Amino acid sequence: MEFCIRKVLIGFLGLAGSLILPSIHSGQSGPLEQRIISQEQTDVCQEPEMEEISLGLFYREYAMPQKSIVGDSKLIVLKANPKFYELKSLMRSETNEFIPIESWVRKYNLVAAINGGMFMQDFRTHCGYSRNGKHINNPNLVRNSRYNSILVFDPSDPSLPATRILDLEKADLNKLRKEYRVISQNMQMVDSNGKNRWGRGRKIYSESALGIDKDGNILFFFSKSPYSPHDFNEAVLVLQPSIRGLIHCEGGPEASLSINAGRIQRDEVGSYETGFNENNNNFLLWPVPNIFGLTKRENK
Repeated sequence: MEFCIRKVLIGFLGLAGSLILPSIHSGQSGPLEQRIISQEQTDVCQEPEMEEISLGLFYREYAMPQKSIVGDSKLIVLKANPKFYELKSLMRSETNEFIPIESWVRKYNLVAAINGGMFMQDFRTHCGYSRNGKHINNPNLVRNSRYNSILVFDPSDPSLPATRILDLEKADLNKLRKEYRVISQNMQMVDSNGKNRWGRGRKIYSESALGIDKDGNILFFFSKSPYSPHDFNEAVLVLQPSIRGLIHCEGGPEASLSINAGRIQRDEVGSYETGFNENNNNFLLWPVPNIFGLTKRENK
């Protein structure tokens, strides 16, 4: 049985030609402090409203409530109203593409894109159950306490919510297979009740994540500065308290976010991961096999 991995050095140097420098990057290089997370808290002020950069599309760069050991300690958030935007699943197993996130966005005319979840050693198979319409990327449901979120979108009945993140333990998969064309099982960060599902830990990494709020809005999150899953989730719940489901999309150097929306043109890439790449010096967009893309709804 293959094991899911985030960091895949084997063959990485041979893929160097596929790497792209991000057009905008955040973070600072330099020596790291010998600590995990500063216990000194930054002041948390009342955050202003997110900026509407296009009809139904909102953007904001937040200061995290807690400083990281490296980088700018910022959280990028992109929020999309499902009346005007929808998710799209793109997979290497369907497209035969293995390209950086920026290339996915440009090639497939996306408004934005984020990692499509962790993948196996074949560089194409999603770690949990994964279906895109009639195409099955991974038919196997993972049964463990971490892979406890089910992301579904593209409903067969327009009266259903456009996008949902459900707790696996409460989900009726047979029913969901009939109701939604796209189903993706992922690592759970925040459950459908808005509860942080991670305890404190010492491992930290850059993070890309996807969430749904109580109004059904789709949210992309990215932080190059590294945090533990627990601390990242706590920050998200402070800055976006209406979150009702959050999944881990990727971590470390493979964590990626690309936005191509009006004046906001950003290609973000992660770097730090405990025990693998303990620095903030990666500015190359690694190729990724699967992504979740954001597109405008037709006739909107």
